Amino acid sequence: LDYKLLVEQPSVERFTSHILGIIKPENVGLLTKFLRTLPPAFKIPVSVNSLYTMWLTRYFFSEGITGDKKWMQAWRQCASYFTKLAKEELVKLVAATCFS
Repeated sequence: LDYKLLVEQPSVERFTSHILGIIKPENVGLLTKFLRTLPPAFKIPVSVNSLYTMWLTRYFFSEGITGDKKWMQAWRQCASYFTKLAKEELVKLVAATCFS
């Protein structure tokens, strides 16, 4: 995580690009917890829920889904994160993954 980027208060695109570039299943919980606990002086340009949604969409499609069985497996992996999302973000994720 680029600490300087947090201090600079970057644009939405720059921040999102950086976060999505470093976030992985192994560190997603720790990273989002860190972002949620930042002091108010560090204004992140995107909500943590939105970051989860963008990451889950990217993660879902990164699995190389080639059939129904693979699709269901990828969906189950993503479903473990659904409790982290706001209702609106969950609807966005479903729309992006099921209706794309």
